[in-house]
Amino acid sequence: MTIAEPIAPTTGPGPDPVAGSGPGVDPIARPGAAPDLPQVPLPAALAPVWNAALSFAGSPLPLARGAIRFEAADAPVPGQRLHRLALQQPGERARCEVLFCPTGFPFQEGYGAGLTLDEVDALPDALAEALHDGVRDKWLSALEGPLALRAEGTTTTAAADPRGEVLWYDAVLEGVLDAPCQARVGIRPRSLAAWLSGGGEGAGHGLALERGRLRHQGLAERLTLPASITVGRLTLPIAELAHLAPGDVLLTGTQAEAPRHEILLARLRITVETGEGGLTVTARESIGISDGPQAPKKQDEAGQLPGEGDEVAEHDTAEGSAEERAVETLGGPVVDLDLEVARVEVPLTALESWTEGSVVPLEIPADEAPAITVRLNGRAIASGTLVRLEDRLAVQITDVLL
Repeated sequence: MTIAEPIAPTTGPGPDPVAGSGPGVDPIARPGAAPDLPQVPLPAALAPVWNAALSFAGSPLPLARGAIRFEAADAPVPGQRLHRLALQQPGERARCEVLFCPTGFPFQEGYGAGLTLDEVDALPDALAEALHDGVRDKWLSALEGPLALRAEGTTTTAAADPRGEVLWYDAVLEGVLDAPCQARVGIRPRSLAAWLSGGGEGAGHGLALERGRLRHQGLAERLTLPASITVGRLTLPIAELAHLAPGDVLLTGTQAEAPRHEILLARLRITVETGEGGLTVTARESIGISDGPQAPKKQDEAGQLPGEGDEVAEHDTAEGSAEERAVETLGGPVVDLDLEVARVEVPLTALESWTEGSVVPLEIPADEAPAITVRLNGRAIASGTLVRLEDRLAVQITDVLL
């Protein structure tokens, strides 16, 4: 039997596992896994959470009681009786259905009876059902706390998965009885990844961490977030941005002798300063999250920017997003641009400790003229070189990506 391997996103559109097709969904491939295993279509925000969960395959995943091991398996035979379970926290609407079929249970250790599951199935229906429910309840007792399961009745393989969307795993529960318990478990990857992220598909693991809603701490140990290290920000009228060209120089308000470094990731902006021990955090604040990076709109033939004068969408930020700050000035609406000098992956567990006064184990490139990526709402719109004009920092544009 092939142990499931961590999966990696590929490019291109893929079928939606619920609706059949849909935009914004990336197919997830399984490099090196068995060829008959299906692809897993997931939104980009959920793929890292699914990968992190799958990375526990073959190793113990700690639970409230004991631990569980799992590996990829075939679906149960058609007509097999299954328990329908639900991952759902009290008072929450978010849920994830789990299909459960016991395949091995130590009845001697659990009930003092030397039975097998086949022998249980041969008993009168009422007694067999009671014993099966007892086996199910032993599993539920181990899954208390953040991964609490509740029973929702029974079903069959064909009725529970008519479209073949469920992935099946052989699971072994250890540490609850003197001998391990075995079961075949079916889940829909999209549903599980969304639930592990706190219930929202669009949130992903970054927002789940910021809200403290990542369902299992073990996932945080295997998740990272892309972080942007910047050397300053500048404000530019949209009209000037639309005419940005190679050779242009963007002058910032940052002093060359004391550049302002920020680390931007998820919904956080962390301000740091360089010291002998590395980068020390001087401020940490939540920032807004938009519906996605918006590229500047180019002028039409009449020189008018599409959308000028339209009502600006609101976002909940501490200081106000680039859109909220698009007030009328002599040069027209303005936007804030971030000057990125490096991009790194930050472990979620490390991020939790980056509070004011702590030292961040990252390095700012020490080149005399480092390459800069100019970003608007996270999207790269230009690249250039950091230069010094008298006592201030500036960026000389080398390429425009609009």
